Amino acid sequence: MRYMTALAIKFVMIAAVLWIVLGAIYGVSFGDIFAISLILTGLSFLADVYLLPVIENFGSTLADFGLALAGVWVLGGYLFEETIPLGTAALISALIIAVGEFFFHQYMENTVFEENGDRNSGEFRRKDENLQTEFGEDMDAPPQKPRTDKDDKI
Repeated sequence: MRYMTALAIKFVMIAAVLWIVLGAIYGVSFGDIFAISLILTGLSFLADVYLLPVIENFGSTLADFGLALAGVWVLGGYLFEETIPLGTAALISALIIAVGEFFFHQYMENTVFEENGDRNSGEFRRKDENLQTEFGEDMDAPPQKPRTDKDDKI
């Protein structure tokens, strides 16, 4: 259920940004905005689930920026009937989405992923990184009896 809530939050965030930038400023139809939002949300959420535990918030935010920029630019070229400055629209959308993604990743780390890590992500996190190795004697060789002068004579 945590993943579904996070997915819904991400979709609403991306759709709202694209609706404001593409719809209100550039006059793109809601159907095109909805389609791009669905595709970007799906790809970006998969990247967040698998990459966020590995490359942390900053790297994942950069990846989401690149995905949003390329996604709006490429998909907009195929979907938009109007002629708009697609590079500028994609850049503005990607910048605003990246800012939202930075805070969304903090939400994911604090709420969605378990305290010790998400077992499906391949990365286990710990709140306390100051761990120390414990050494035991159970694998040591048995004690040797001390050598005497009698042992040297045959």
